[in-house]
Amino acid sequence: MRRKASIVIGAAALILAACAAGTRVIVFIDLASFLAPTDAASLQAPLPSIPTSFDVYFLPGYEIVLPSDEGPSEALRAGYPVEFPVPDQAGTGARVGLRIAGSISVTPAPLTNTTLSIETAIAPADAVDVYDAGDGHVVNIASSESDEAFTVEFDVVWETGTDSIVDEILGSGEFRLGVVMRVQVEELPEFESLDPTTIEVRYDIEYLFIEITAYPIDFLP
Repeated sequence: MRRKASIVIGAAALILAACAAGTRVIVFIDLASFLAPTDAASLQAPLPSIPTSFDVYFLPGYEIVLPSDEGPSEALRAGYPVEFPVPDQAGTGARVGLRIAGSISVTPAPLTNTTLSIETAIAPADAVDVYDAGDGHVVNIASSESDEAFTVEFDVVWETGTDSIVDEILGSGEFRLGVVMRVQVEELPEFESLDPTTIEVRYDIEYLFIEITAYPIDFLP
């Protein structure tokens, strides 16, 4: 089973002339907005409501992938392209920051143990599959598991100058991004004794976003 939603994100035009050293350009991508809300209080994502393992790939759009599927589509494997006009002279000295933050609550089904993890993929502009270790750099952002209700909260920031692999990719000014939420459900003993019509799980996304920050002055030749 796959569900898709397409979204067009307007490119931010960088005006490099007459920039102060502290001027920043920020691109904000609200991943949670890709999923249509069904609850006014939070985003009760249209995810499987039965206890099953699945992955949700974001950028561009989103796609739900079940274990029986062959993985995400080609478009989701390619990730979302980001480009800043970095001249050759800038090298990796350009200051670029990447932030991913979110808060996701899980209400698992009775007699199950659920694991939820978030991964971010950062890859060069020519990558075909950002989730492939040969093309990209995949980082586990957060992970938690329980047989009771729980919430996963995270706020992680990368900046050029803090990680050699990410530095090289971000500092180039051209890269691709991807995010995947992985859910693993383990049935505990006596689960089969439950009435399947009464079994339901719930995923509430309070917020989930990516923020890319760049300093235009650094991109001048």
